[in-house]
Amino acid sequence: MNKKIPLILVLFFSILLLVSNLRVQSTDASPLYFVTLYPEKDTYICSNAPSANYGTQPILEVGAEIPEFHGVCRTLVKFDLKDLPRDAVIKYAYLRLYLKEGKGADTKVSVERIMSDWNENTVTWSNQPTHGRIFLVPPTVTDVSKTPGDYSWNVTSFVKGWFSGSYPNYGLMIMGLDEKVYFEYYFYSKEYYGYYRMQPRLEIAYESATPPSPPPPEPEPEPTDTTPPSVTIDYSPTGIRRDTLVTIIVTARDNIGLQSLKVTVDGKIVPPEGPWSTSERGITQHSIVYKSTFDYGTHIIDAQAFDRSGNVGSATKQFNVVGTGTSPVLTINCNPSEVFPNDNSVLECTVTANDPDGIRYL
Repeated sequence: MNKKIPLILVLFFSILLLVSNLRVQSTDASPLYFVTLYPEKDTYICSNAPSANYGTQPILEVGAEIPEFHGVCRTLVKFDLKDLPRDAVIKYAYLRLYLKEGKGADTKVSVERIMSDWNENTVTWSNQPTHGRIFLVPPTVTDVSKTPGDYSWNVTSFVKGWFSGSYPNYGLMIMGLDEKVYFEYYFYSKEYYGYYRMQPRLEIAYESATPPSPPPPEPEPEPTDTTPPSVTIDYSPTGIRRDTLVTIIVTARDNIGLQSLKVTVDGKIVPPEGPWSTSERGITQHSIVYKSTFDYGTHIIDAQAFDRSGNVGSATKQFNVVGTGTSPVLTINCNPSEVFPNDNSVLECTVTANDPDGIRYL
């Protein structure tokens, strides 16, 4: 019996040592934390308006072969990772965008890594940054339909590369995988003042020995606003001719607050007249005045206004530039004024056409 006691003691201490080791190993593993980041900057660019900047819009557009101009639109977004602890080990990361409205075909939308810097308030189609597709960097792709709601892209490899310093963090470009198929998608941007979780966000899971700071309190969502802005278009004078200076006045109004107003004439964007901070809250009325002369034919004015909740109001108006209705006057002058048969004289004649509306051909 006495011989069994030492054996039991050995087994007891062996089990105790094993349990102790397991406890040490379990405490060595870093906890898993989750963080949601919101954009440092976001905007979109369109090929039909190569010099236009949309940095203050409440929406982000992605599209291709858009019927109005057969152009392409792409979205740019950047998140700052500075608040992640230095010892963080990225486990996964997802970009999430909330679709407000979709048109055209269901299609694959890719997220490309941006390869050069850009400025939210000055970036345009003409000066857009380079992106990964040019350098054959594999994108991340998600199927997007016309159904409103959340869509996500796995961007773990991009975020790991940024955080480790393998390459600079210039953000992401969202674009159609096939930009020869018609689709239009409108996502909410960081300027959307409704429920903030509809803004773009980067959701990251990471391991770290450093617990994250307490998140700031969630802001109260603004009252639901489903009323779009009203838009009116006026022009003067009537009876427009080719040399007439036409004044176009576009006015947008909203019950809560306007975010932006865009006007195009014959497909070209009209620059706003005078300063107007579209990020300022509480603007309920704004007008754009444009003056120009126009050639003969029909001219189309399009206007689009966004409010702070992403609602859009639009208007279209057209006018015609007509002529005086008089016929051109022709004069023929020949030198010499008379010639005789077989006298080998050279006859030079000048034909002149005059018309107050201009001469198309002679």
